[in-house]
Amino acid sequence: MVKADLDGNILDQFILDQGGVSNATVTLDSLWLICIASGKERWFLNMRFNQLFVYNLLTHKLEVEMPVPEYHSVLRVGQDTQGNAIVLVSTGDTNVEEHATNPPQLWTLDVFQNQEMNGADASSQLTLKHTYKFGKRDKVSGPSYFGGKDNSLVLSTSQARGIYIWDQGSGILLGLIKLPEGFSLYKPVIAWNHASDNQLMFAVGNSEGEICTYTEMVL
Repeated sequence: MVKADLDGNILDQFILDQGGVSNATVTLDSLWLICIASGKERWFLNMRFNQLFVYNLLTHKLEVEMPVPEYHSVLRVGQDTQGNAIVLVSTGDTNVEEHATNPPQLWTLDVFQNQEMNGADASSQLTLKHTYKFGKRDKVSGPSYFGGKDNSLVLSTSQARGIYIWDQGSGILLGLIKLPEGFSLYKPVIAWNHASDNQLMFAVGNSEGEICTYTEMVL
């Protein structure tokens, strides 16, 4: 992986020997590179897993390696109300039935620093905080997203034509909104409108070009 400016100049490069990287993102403080490697299969309790990594961009050291479900390949990074880094991990391609059985997970990135508070001397660890559950006969149909003020919500579409909305902090299901009949669930995406004064405004789209906008939610 490389770090480049807007003109395409390479500023730095990072090498991971753990396998092919399927997704990567950087925390808001630009100190930590978080990625999922899917090139190597890790077996545990007769199950295959991908690996979730945390890489220190200042020391160029791999600090954390945690297993995540095999089909989890999408990362979202944000901050909670306390300013701590949070990582939402979810599946990307749910056209394969096995992918849809893995609900999204929320991880917290805990950072430890010495008395000098120098970023280069900091270390980190990942802690699994929540696994967001769907209904008994329902499955995920696309990647999950943060929403609401201060990333207070987690949203995901489901195969039963619903939009699940959880409280990010507690993991409690707050509501379930039904999508219109005939709305395609092929590669759905969700976008929350953070610029609007209406704190409950988001859109759902798909690869067919269909878009639904929601401005109110009854939870």
